Amino acid sequence: MPSSTPKLPTHPQQSIDWGEFKGCADALTIANAGTSSDKLLIVICPDTQAALRLEREVPFFLTQEVPVIYFPDWEVLPYDSFSPLGEIISERLSTLYQLQNLTRGIIIITTACLLQRFAPREQLLSECFSLRKGDTLDIEQTRLNLDKLGYQNTPSVQDHGEYCVRGSILDMYPMGSKTPYRIDLFDNEVESIRAFDAESQRSVETIDSIQLFPAREFPINDKSIELFRQNFREKFPKTSDKNPIYQHVSKGNIPNGIESYLPLFVEHTESFFDYIPNAILILHGDIQQAGDAFASQVVERFIHRQHDIDRPPLPPELLFHDVNDLQKKMAGYPCVSLTSQIDGIDETNKPALISTDAQGEKSELLTILNR
Repeated sequence: MPSSTPKLPTHPQQSIDWGEFKGCADALTIANAGTSSDKLLIVICPDTQAALRLEREVPFFLTQEVPVIYFPDWEVLPYDSFSPLGEIISERLSTLYQLQNLTRGIIIITTACLLQRFAPREQLLSECFSLRKGDTLDIEQTRLNLDKLGYQNTPSVQDHGEYCVRGSILDMYPMGSKTPYRIDLFDNEVESIRAFDAESQRSVETIDSIQLFPAREFPINDKSIELFRQNFREKFPKTSDKNPIYQHVSKGNIPNGIESYLPLFVEHTESFFDYIPNAILILHGDIQQAGDAFASQVVERFIHRQHDIDRPPLPPELLFHDVNDLQKKMAGYPCVSLTSQIDGIDETNKPALISTDAQGEKSELLTILNR
């Protein structure tokens, strides 16, 4: 198992091949690279299984403190009627926020995540703010602000994106946080901020400040809802105004699976690369193959849902970046390539997790993502 410091590219568009690794040698090499480099390393994996393995193994081999952050997949299928779990959105928002100032560390991400379209960086991050002990806080205005950020007013706080007001006490479970917080007010001043256990509702520790993120990965406010209404009518001109998705959003009630309509809430979308500073890319396996497999799955699910009246699907190119465009973006970064085998299984040649039906239609519509 190699333990020497691996060679890293030093300038944009330079590419290095580290070769093939067996067992956890790839994690060791990535850890050594993270330890020796003063740059941010973005490890791009073909699938979630490979990404989670590296998230577990890389920290084990680190010889000094280096941030290792896994940017999780939504864990819902394209065009699904379910929204990602709050804790997943929380982790993703926290990572996107950290990327503003993170100049060194290891970010692990899947190809599918890279292909997703994101809300504009400035627009999303402008809705993040902090709250400190001693700050002035108007409870009614804060309630309105939390509503605009997509938080839910509940009898008791149990999950991310919830808040509760009881007299001069404000409980909230901010996105990006591992615990909920209880804020005690003295008149309009934040007297104390305490982390508490959601199950027992008992306070755990006192802290000085907390960071607040929106409840979604796109803005939910009067302006964005009006933009959604306008875009929805333009994209689906034959759909009735009584459409349940249209009606729910118009009333400010955000339904499950709304992530499949993210582009309708913003004026334009961006890529993950718009959020990261200068970085070195580590391509773990066959990224092109993984991208093509995911693109096929997207098109297949689009075909199956294109006649759904209640949930009309947006064309794939509005929700995901073109696979070839992704390759072009990656070509502008210093880049490392490697492959690995775990227990005799080549991680670069795993079968795509898609069915074989609708192959004729799918082959025609694949041009949507691979023009």
